[in-house]
Amino acid sequence: MKIIFLDVDGVLNNESTTECCRFYTGVDPACLSRLKNLVDVSGAKIVLTSTWKTNWHKNDKSKQDEFADYLDCKFAEVGLTIFDKTQDELDGEPIERGESVIEYLLNTQYERFVIIDDCEFDFAECNLGTYFVRTDEKVGLTERNTMRAAMILGLKDPERV
Repeated sequence: MKIIFLDVDGVLNNESTTECCRFYTGVDPACLSRLKNLVDVSGAKIVLTSTWKTNWHKNDKSKQDEFADYLDCKFAEVGLTIFDKTQDELDGEPIERGESVIEYLLNTQYERFVIIDDCEFDFAECNLGTYFVRTDEKVGLTERNTMRAAMILGLKDPERV
């Protein structure tokens, strides 16, 4: 299994995104389309690392809040689904985003993975820098970002993204 560890703000939206989900900036269609292309060519599963994951539930959608429902709906509109999410705690203690990725990988059979985020968090400290694609929060996910992510996921022809 290939995994895309995905942030939302600054990746799937940008400073010109007009759509909103209550008081948060919503998802930009162009950024979401680029993610869709990446998933289509790579076959990767999406695992949320974003704070948008807080009330997203894999198996019980009745527990979700409007933000999680909004993400599921936007993804479904383009034929995408969220596979899972990382955890914010380990043994009751808060962990950083890089640590949460490592913890997820330790408990998952995977082939390759990429992290797409607009912030560096602790990725370098966790030796995840070579798997990290940083987006510019002003523009969100670009074609260049998706090509780099495709290469990290092992695609031989990232130009197809």
